[in-house]
Amino acid sequence: MNNNKALVLRDGTKFPAKAGFGRVKGQVVMVYSNNFIEVATDPTSEGLILVFTAPQAGLAAVVSNEIESNKGAKGVVFQNIASGTRGDELRSFFKRRGIAVLEGVDTREVALHLQETAAISGELQGDTELAVDCKTVSGKRIPNSGNRLAVIDSGISESLIRTLVELGYDLTIYENTIPDEFLDVNGVLVVGEGLPENKLESLQKSGLPLIFMGEVTNYIVRSLGGTSGNDLRLGDGYPVLEKETHKVWSVNFRRKQNLEKVPGEVLFLDLISNKPVGFIKGKVIGLEFTPEKSLLQQLLRRVGL
Repeated sequence: MNNNKALVLRDGTKFPAKAGFGRVKGQVVMVYSNNFIEVATDPTSEGLILVFTAPQAGLAAVVSNEIESNKGAKGVVFQNIASGTRGDELRSFFKRRGIAVLEGVDTREVALHLQETAAISGELQGDTELAVDCKTVSGKRIPNSGNRLAVIDSGISESLIRTLVELGYDLTIYENTIPDEFLDVNGVLVVGEGLPENKLESLQKSGLPLIFMGEVTNYIVRSLGGTSGNDLRLGDGYPVLEKETHKVWSVNFRRKQNLEKVPGEVLFLDLISNKPVGFIKGKVIGLEFTPEKSLLQQLLRRVGL
């Protein structure tokens, strides 16, 4: 055990830790909950060192819809963080947020000690410095009364933005970039040419409804196990068939590749080639085209937006 890493209370009591990073001071508070992300990012936790009594963290995936705010705790203390990918994700999340972490602390002993002591301050002693490895990415906000959408724009049209505003959606638009985490959004709309593979993976891990439009749909299809080919198609007023209702829609195409095999359920077919041009799988919708207003609203509602 590394005795240089510890939770040290103002009264001199020291609780050794096995691992950790960061060094912060603050009021020490026990947390009898396993909502690790939600509690640590709640504004009421600002400036605190939170000691979680749950025996193990890092068993569940880190999802962005659990993030409460940009504010939060100074540090978090755990009895144990699970080994493996999800434990690493939890550590990385706190590091990106600038929240110090201790693990391997006997949190039961901390709880017993604090039962006999009034509110007390302390110091979380991990590494001497906490390297915060993320950058805050600000988006352009268009406030509205409806569900909040983050729009990732690498080639979005002004008409699509106007349509979303007319439908009542509250928008935050990120131009050619993706923030490391989304705050207070109900879903993500990705439009344009494409995204780095690691960004696609982080989007899928967010747990949010995702809607892809345009060439980027080919990337998400391949990441979900589908295939695509080559078929340059640019044009307005192109007919596609809604498979479930057999209704023909007139849409705008902006694609360089066509879909050959899609994951999940086929939503739309190209009337000329009879190839899929839209699909849904769980909370993910992919479209090779830009839908008109009523169809867009229908599709967004299908994933709860």
